[in-house]
Amino acid sequence: DGGLPHLLDAVRGMSTRLHVELVGTGPAASWLEFQIARLGLTDRMSLAGWVDPRSLARRWFEADLALLPGERPGSYGCAGLEALSRGVPVVAVDRGGLGPWLVEGLGGWLVPPGDPQALRDAIEHALVNREATSRLAASGRARLARDFAPAAYLDQLEQHLFAAVRSA
Repeated sequence: DGGLPHLLDAVRGMSTRLHVELVGTGPAASWLEFQIARLGLTDRMSLAGWVDPRSLARRWFEADLALLPGERPGSYGCAGLEALSRGVPVVAVDRGGLGPWLVEGLGGWLVPPGDPQALRDAIEHALVNREATSRLAASGRARLARDFAPAAYLDQLEQHLFAAVRSA
């Protein structure tokens, strides 16, 4: 969806040591594997393929950061919620649909679409400033638990429905 080439570009230019594990399957997997090798990124990036839910939950607890490079609205949203709910900060392309749960500086960072340098800068900032990143992830997780828990969601829905009925 356009975000993977920018992620490759961002990782290629990084001075910070990291390893990006890409989880999931799709039509771009073989192209992505080829590009990782072609760009000499095999020591920095790998493809995990499909991962069962239990293994994925373990991976979140081992992760320092969740990267959501997709540039199509709606792509990767659940992965970001899952990461943040486990206290993993998120760096995502600001392509719509993330705003309700991912607020800049509260759980992660949003970068403009098509900007590998901004993506690189956000990733490096998160990895270099680990203490601040940890606090940011904790605040995002707390906000998620408070504002997006089922009970809170149902309360908000009920308020909107009552308001709609009153105005009708």
